[in-house]
Amino acid sequence: IRIEEGIQSIGNKVFEQFVNLKSIIIPSTVSSIGINPFISCSKLEEVIFNSNNHFKFIDKMILTNDEKELITYLQTKDDEEVVLPESITTIRSYGIVNNQYLKTLVLQESLLSIGDYGISDCSILTNVYHISKNGINKMGENVLNNCLNINKVFVSVEYPSDTFGMKPIQLATGSCGTKAYYYLYESNTKILIYGIGSMTDFGRYAKNEAG
Repeated sequence: IRIEEGIQSIGNKVFEQFVNLKSIIIPSTVSSIGINPFISCSKLEEVIFNSNNHFKFIDKMILTNDEKELITYLQTKDDEEVVLPESITTIRSYGIVNNQYLKTLVLQESLLSIGDYGISDCSILTNVYHISKNGINKMGENVLNNCLNINKVFVSVEYPSDTFGMKPIQLATGSCGTKAYYYLYESNTKILIYGIGSMTDFGRYAKNEAG
């Protein structure tokens, strides 16, 4: 697909379930991209920004030009362990969704915000680590939704020991069953929090459960 020069915006989920889409060329005139336009584009390998100063495509991720916002993490990105770039401060809504390769995800201290369903439907995702002294300022609704194999979620000032050889600070323990999102907040789940700093805005369900 080639989007014509002159088009200025790409709407929310506009190419959702274009299952045979492999490559798309986006012109210089596009200055706005909504919620992940490429959800369920299971064969998409390449996004070409043609002289575009607003967005870039790096390592199968669509980022804003300053590399601070992750818009789309392609389903075809086949890394099992990923450390997101330190530049990223925001994972937009539905930013990392339907990836069937990702097992371990490390979020840098720079990450401040995760949108609704920002990490969701990643069927074999097992471990999520956030390297931070201050925590995440804003967490949207249903983060980790349908990530049914989640085993560990850490907030840590160092890389966790079982993956990177350093000591973790543990955020939560136990099995989350089919409610991966509630793994962090469910009132009947034991929660251990040590020195994670402040989180000022939780998603609706987190507020309901955490009080």
